[in-house]
Amino acid sequence: MGAGPLVGLLAAKMNAGKESICIDLKSEQGQEIVADLIKGADAIVHNYRPGVPERLGIGYELADALRPGIVWVSANGYGPDAPGAHRPSAHPVPGAAVGGALRQAGAAMPPSGCESIAEIREAARQLMRANEANPDPNTGVCVATATLLGLWAQRRHGIGQQIYVNMLAANAYANSDDFIKYNGKPATPQVDAELHGPSATYRLYEAAEGWLFFAAPTDKEWQAFCERAAPELLNDNRFANAPSRAANNDDLRVHLARRFRERTADEWEKMLAPAIACVRADAQTAGQFLAHDPHVLKNDFTPIADHKRLGPLRRWGPLTKCASGRTDYGPGVLGGAETDEILKEIDRADQTNDLRNSTIVWSEPIQLS
Repeated sequence: MGAGPLVGLLAAKMNAGKESICIDLKSEQGQEIVADLIKGADAIVHNYRPGVPERLGIGYELADALRPGIVWVSANGYGPDAPGAHRPSAHPVPGAAVGGALRQAGAAMPPSGCESIAEIREAARQLMRANEANPDPNTGVCVATATLLGLWAQRRHGIGQQIYVNMLAANAYANSDDFIKYNGKPATPQVDAELHGPSATYRLYEAAEGWLFFAAPTDKEWQAFCERAAPELLNDNRFANAPSRAANNDDLRVHLARRFRERTADEWEKMLAPAIACVRADAQTAGQFLAHDPHVLKNDFTPIADHKRLGPLRRWGPLTKCASGRTDYGPGVLGGAETDEILKEIDRADQTNDLRNSTIVWSEPIQLS
């Protein structure tokens, strides 16, 4: 997860603030260590396929016997009873399976014809990129929520339970507007073939310099825009209200594209942002935004933590802020970094050397060779 001197960078992001012990779960001694850990645990979260937790000594029945009332959360691709329950399921799979990739790829997909290898590769590239944003994060949010619900029930009612989260349902939930059907439901807007937006009043536009995101879908927002930037459109019946603007979407898109090319993206943002949603969209990369943008820094969204291998680096901070929240944020953890300390907590400190020599437990090195 990372290459060269940045090996472990992505793991540092995903495992920030955790403790890590690496155990060979296929060994009898390794399963004994896990049993000791379970006895002091409130919850177990895993992403194994059905049958694997039982073979590795972390099945629900055993865990509940060791720690009555434990919350046991299983996250996999298809759920425990589905025909695909035993299939592997990585990030792109559920997003594609539920139709998310096709939806996000816009009006250009599926292509009318793919007659050459180059066209097939380009279509595949677009579908893969369209499928990149959501599946794992959507599932992660559902796993975290499900675990917290289980812990709340445990504390309030004194019960434990098995909880199953699958990536298909998690992504359907996150995109529920497209998964609910009823009579009279308005058509779901589709992103155009260029992936610039679903309508003339909600899309990206190229300015004289840079790109602009412009959103004025309501009549009130449209009027505010026209008063500041396009007064000639106020009395144009083709654009008088939202339905008429939708009916004349192509004409409006052409007109707005021409207008937005008259100024730079920064100038448009300065002029329009106080009244409507209008910001420059290409001023910086995501990394530059998180590292340098004053909104991020002022709100402490990316506090600095000291990583054992990578040194000082910015990590995720509080997405929500509570008055009594913590102010210290630990770095990402290396694999097995706290192995010795955790073994000590379960009274196995005297076995540490033997366990390491027999590779029952392991820690990755701080310095790369």
